[in-house]
Amino acid sequence: MASEYTEKSHLYEDRSDPLNVDTQDVDPPDGNSPDVNRHEPINQDDQPVDNRQHTTTFMQTLMHLLKANIGTGLMGLPYTVHHAGLIVGPLGLLFMAVICVFCMDKLVRCAHYLCRRTQKSSLDYGEVAEEAMRASPFDALKRKARVGRFVVNLFLVLTQTGFCCVSLLYVVDGIYRIWYIYVNDSVPDIRFIVLMLLPVVLMYAYIRYLDHLAPFSTAANALSVIGLVIIFEYMFYYLINEASPKQIGNLPYATDFKGMCLFYGSAIYAFEGIGVVLPLENKMKNQDKFRKVLILGMGIVYFIYLSMGLLGYLCFGQNYWSWGFLYNVTQDLPDTLLYILVRMMFILVIFFTYGIQFYVPVNILWPSIKRRIRNERYRGNLGEYVFRTVLVLLTVALATCVLSRWYFGVIQFLISLIGSFSSTALALIFPPLLEELTLYTKGYSSPYPVARLVANMCIVAFGLMGFGAVTYVNIVGYDIPMAMTTAPATPTTNASVIDNLVSI
Repeated sequence: MASEYTEKSHLYEDRSDPLNVDTQDVDPPDGNSPDVNRHEPINQDDQPVDNRQHTTTFMQTLMHLLKANIGTGLMGLPYTVHHAGLIVGPLGLLFMAVICVFCMDKLVRCAHYLCRRTQKSSLDYGEVAEEAMRASPFDALKRKARVGRFVVNLFLVLTQTGFCCVSLLYVVDGIYRIWYIYVNDSVPDIRFIVLMLLPVVLMYAYIRYLDHLAPFSTAANALSVIGLVIIFEYMFYYLINEASPKQIGNLPYATDFKGMCLFYGSAIYAFEGIGVVLPLENKMKNQDKFRKVLILGMGIVYFIYLSMGLLGYLCFGQNYWSWGFLYNVTQDLPDTLLYILVRMMFILVIFFTYGIQFYVPVNILWPSIKRRIRNERYRGNLGEYVFRTVLVLLTVALATCVLSRWYFGVIQFLISLIGSFSSTALALIFPPLLEELTLYTKGYSSPYPVARLVANMCIVAFGLMGFGAVTYVNIVGYDIPMAMTTAPATPTTNASVIDNLVSI
């Protein structure tokens, strides 16, 4: 599938260099065309001027990509592997990583191709969907092209807003646990902690540009490296000195249908970065290098995911049913000063994730709202800050509602449901469909387009089956604990936040 694009790399990679032809009507030539590498020199005065501001460098883009993917999903990966088993879990993570990165690459290449056709410098996910439908030969799809853009943007807003809410829940949970360790009986109402965080979240959400967020992403990645090194050191020590062969031997190699469904939902949630792929690519100074960023960044992400999921499951696999949905790997660390500092590090890491995830819904919603505002005073920065405030209050209100009704037992349920609903559509279903719509006019006369079509349909079918199965298990076939009244089975003094939430 990559070969067709590779043959046309000179047409796809440099979107600032338009062809001297009407790209609305003429497709890029086939790779076997004698003129594929021969076109007239470009007059530099005819090239579109790049007026983008606040662009990001290669390293800044890489930091953002890593931060967008290393978040709340990483903390629960041992529990995710637990759903699938000791052998199937790591293999399943590899399979999901390959498919997700494959679809990310499809999306980026479709954006490049459609930018060439439309003479635009960049397209976001929703615009790619609209232009792909316009490029299709089906009149019904052409007439509903704007509907396609609306649907994709709706899914993006739902997904990224859900990620923001889950990030807040993890941050509040972490603060509550540390507070409980030190003061125990004087821990305030957990919703009060949410209100305490509100001013900090607002100030962070007022950062408008990705290049201004880059220092936070870099700091978060540095904290992640330090924290992960300490956690891995503890896991290796535990495996060598404390874990018994019998304990590891009792871990199942594979699980049942319900476990695989929950594994799928949590795994697709963990690879949460497709919503930020095109915004990052569009803001990158040298966009032709974004594919290198994507492959390098996602390779690092998978290595971290595999290490965390496998080692965490080997060390603490027997504890997960005691923690249930509440599990994240820092809960199994001792309550010494070093590991409390590690928990604080990851509270900051997940908090910094909020800014990257928050950027996407703002980037989608604010331009549309801005066009409808007639008062010039509110069309500028003031209006945008008001909108950002409202959106932050919405995410905080949603998180508070979760705390008030279902408590923290809903976190893992929320992860799986978001993963099965929006993330599946954005990561696995839409990119293959958009690729086929975009390249439909190229025909299916040779074996390669047919193979591409079959592969894309298999990916779509896999996504649809996973979406249906996980949604069914989450809504119908899985019990969500309303509260826990027993202490965790781990040999630490760490108390579950739920132990004191029953009285809320």
